[in-house]
Amino acid sequence: MEKIVKTFDINKQIKYPDDFRKYSKDGDVYLTIETTGLSPDRHRIISATAGKVVDGKIETLTFFSENDNDELAVIEHIIQEIKNASRLITWNGESFDLRFLQHRAETFAIKADFNSSFVKIQGSTTPSYDLSAMLRPVKRLLPDESLSVYSLLEDIGLCLSDETLPDGRTVVTLYKTYLATDEKKYAEPIIDHSVYKVTGIMNLTILLNCLKINKVRPVIEDMTQEKNLLTVSGKTDLFTPVKLSFSLPGTRLSFIGKSFTCSFDTIEDRIRIYYPDPASYVRLKENGSLIPKELSRSLPADSYEKVTRENCYTMSKLPEDPEKRKKQLENYLMQVVRM
Repeated sequence: MEKIVKTFDINKQIKYPDDFRKYSKDGDVYLTIETTGLSPDRHRIISATAGKVVDGKIETLTFFSENDNDELAVIEHIIQEIKNASRLITWNGESFDLRFLQHRAETFAIKADFNSSFVKIQGSTTPSYDLSAMLRPVKRLLPDESLSVYSLLEDIGLCLSDETLPDGRTVVTLYKTYLATDEKKYAEPIIDHSVYKVTGIMNLTILLNCLKINKVRPVIEDMTQEKNLLTVSGKTDLFTPVKLSFSLPGTRLSFIGKSFTCSFDTIEDRIRIYYPDPASYVRLKENGSLIPKELSRSLPADSYEKVTRENCYTMSKLPEDPEKRKKQLENYLMQVVRM
């Protein structure tokens, strides 16, 4: 087994170092593993990489399997890093990395429990956090509704530092070639790939900002009225490193950085005002108005219909006074992001 240590300047490797520091703690360990396939019954671990902050710099430790007999050594070394961690942080760890690692550890009679928010190994307990699982509540607001490490890093402005870095499938091919030839040039891209993923997970901790979106306070700075479209834009008190988008028929709202833009379809200076809980309302068939569901109990069942999130709204006329209009829209935008 080979141990590879790399050190990086945190201000150069992390896109938003100040925000990263808000979420990181001393003793945090960021983990990713590389494997020969997806099944822990039929495949094994190629390498394991741990990332941490040491003396204000990022340090990555990669334990690389140099032959078919090195897997146990890789597992033992990465387990020691986990045991020494104050918190373990992964991306898709719940669904892959930790489950795979547990299964392979048990193959060597190492008792471990990686299936909860605490990793338990040989008498030690380490809190464990899967960032991708934590971000699932805002997945529908993310670009392409994706929780891919690579696409999200690109969204925050961090493309691959080297386009020759392999994808997961190529990693397996490179490793097989390395075993057959023993040439380091085939191992180095695998190690670089793992280091990129680990430092990528570090960068993506800032996405935890997005979980605060339902508390955002938009301040409108500009309003533009066209024929059937009202567009407002301004600043917020929350920094979102990727674009978050809310969309309802007639209403399109997005946040990026500390700015937002929202467009409303208008009819005679009226916009759709959506209600936050469609299950609490019904719509009268006679005139199309919404009423609380409990009031419908005294009405004939065929006189009203259920509503959905997309049509649970009323048409509301905006105030003519610019300041009152601005205030009403700001309050409504805070309501939209809570839906």
